[in-house]
Formats: sequence, structure tokens, C-alpha cells
Amino acid sequence: MKMIKKSNGKIGTRELSALIFIVIAIKGADSTPHGLFIDGLTATWMFPIIWLIVMALPFMALLKLLQHYKRKNIVQIIYHLTGKYFGFLLALILFFLQFMALILNSRGYVDIMVSRFYILTPMLVIYSALILSSYFVATRGYEGLARTSYLILPYLIIAMLLLPPLLWADFSPLFLHPVAGPGVKEIITGGVKHSSLIGEYMIFALFYPYTKDHKTFRNANIIGFVFGCILISLLLAEYIMLFDYVAVQKMLHPFSQLTRHTEIMMFINNLDALFLGVWIIVGIIRFALYLYGTAGFYGYTFKLKEFEPLILPFAILTIIIGFIPYNASMTSIVLRQNYLIEKSWLYFFFLPLLLWGIAKVKGEFKHERT
Repeated sequence: MKMIKKSNGKIGTRELSALIFIVIAIKGADSTPHGLFIDGLTATWMFPIIWLIVMALPFMALLKLLQHYKRKNIVQIIYHLTGKYFGFLLALILFFLQFMALILNSRGYVDIMVSRFYILTPMLVIYSALILSSYFVATRGYEGLARTSYLILPYLIIAMLLLPPLLWADFSPLFLHPVAGPGVKEIITGGVKHSSLIGEYMIFALFYPYTKDHKTFRNANIIGFVFGCILISLLLAEYIMLFDYVAVQKMLHPFSQLTRHTEIMMFINNLDALFLGVWIIVGIIRFALYLYGTAGFYGYTFKLKEFEPLILPFAILTIIIGFIPYNASMTSIVLRQNYLIEKSWLYFFFLPLLLWGIAKVKGEFKHERT
């Protein structure tokens, strides 16, 4: 398939790991924690560690497939192993999951922006600004997204490192007890059913040919996902120590509440404007990747010659569909939590294992390609 802005193997470990880290870590600062604390209580901070453990096996299977088939991406591998019709169905599901993630997550982001920061601005204006900004970033291509992430990464790291010392006096570590929260079994169960929150590895597998080599892809994914989950875990722990889990369960956006408590001695307080700027920029990068991934999954699924011209139509569709449901705010929260997060983990977990199993049965690994 012909691509307009293919990087020709120029994306390195630093750029790709920065993109992955940003896309994963920002979930600790959106509406995601709201659903996690219902199940995890005081042990919610352990969930990201469980996600890494749960997704380690399918990720290793995926790495094996990508390494074996060299420059094929995940959709091409699906077609190769499962055939024209079943392959189309499997790839189409990936497309729908990605498009749903784009719509529901972006709508949740806009709800936060309107309710917490831009109360007097019409939601349509905020939504359009967010998605169109993401569109312009997405037009830079996958390599542009990775390089932009690398440039933004230091600001995100500095902002996150500032939080603990600024809030230390208000933290109460006793709020983390009991450490086991609702119980070990409940922690594991809750962590597993939310493990689709790091299902973005399918997007990066779609653009596997854009990376420098297999080692770059493997190392960047490990670095990005591990450190991204660690940051989410730290943010969740900070929410508990500052507010207690009972209060966080009722917060749509605990991150904004957290940043409103920041101050430097008695001279500079309410530094949330600084964190807001970083939060919005990182969000634009995230949804730019989602837009690019949605167009990519669609293009490869339907075997189009080019997919990048589809980014603008999908951006417009995202804005339109995001406003269709009655009481869209609650609808997006329910759909995101009950279906996109708690059900889709099964697909992200079993698909790589299924493909690996089919390849094994077919004897594809008997003679490794050179």
C-alpha cells in the first residue's frame, strides 16, 4: 500500500518511546481514574502494574509475529494468517474499537475542559478546536507525531515531577491503607478488566513498518508502556493521599482538583493554568495519534491505496457523532467504561495469541525468514 508520509525506518527509540509514554501516561490525568476507583478503592494505584502483567503475554506473541513477518503490520498479518473474509472481520473490529476510542475519549476530554475550565464557551467550539488541532498534528504523519512527542516530553516530565513536592504537605499516606483495598482477588479482577487501557499497542503494531528496526520497536514499546503505567500509578496514589478514595470516586477529573492545590510557598498559588497548558497539548497529541490510527486501520482493512486523506473526514465524523447521543456526557462515560474498557480487553488479549497459534499450527515459524 502506498503511503504519503511513511518514515522509511527513520523513527528511533527515543521518538517512539516518547509518543507511547505520552499516550499512555495522560490516561492518569483524564476521566479514567473515575471508573478505576470504584473497583480498586485504596489499592487502585496497583492497577497499572496488573495491566502490564496481563498484556505481557499477548505483547510477546505480537512481537514474535512482527519480527517473523518483517515489514508487515498487524492488519496485513491478520489477512495473511486468517484469510480474506475472517481477516476482514478481525481487522474491522480493530477499526471500530479504535474509532470508538477516539470518539468516547475525546468527548470525555471536552466534557472536562468545559466543566472545569471553559464554562462559558460552547461545547461545540471546544470540541471542534480539540479535534481540528489534532487533525493538523496528524497531517504531519506518524514520524511527525513521534518527533513532536519527543519535543513535548520534557515539559510533561517537569510538570509531573513538580506535583509531589508542591503537594507534599497535604499528602496523607495513611489514606493508602488498607494496602490490599477491597481484597487481592478483587484487585486482580479489577486490574484485568481494565487492562484494555493499554491496548494502544495495536496502533503501534499497525505502524510497525515505520520504525527503524524490530529492536527499536520492542525497546520503545517496553520503555513507553512501563514508564507510562508507572506515572499513572503514581498519579493514582497522589489522588488517594490528597483526597482519599471516597472523594475521588465522585470526581470526574481528579487531576484538575489536584493541580488546584499546588502552590509555591505563599507567593505563587493556583498553578493549575501551567498544568492545564501541558495537559491540553498532550491531549492533542493523543487524539492526533487516534485520528491517524483510525484512518490507518480503515485504509488497511479496506486495502485502500492511501489512507491519510481520510483523516479529515474522520475528524469531522468524530465531532458529529460525539454530539449525537441524548445526555451525551453520561452516555460517553457509560459506553467508555462498560464496553470500550471493561469488554474490549478480551479482544486485545486473545487476538495476538490467536494469530500466534494459527502461525504455529501452519508451521510458519519452522523456517525463520532472513
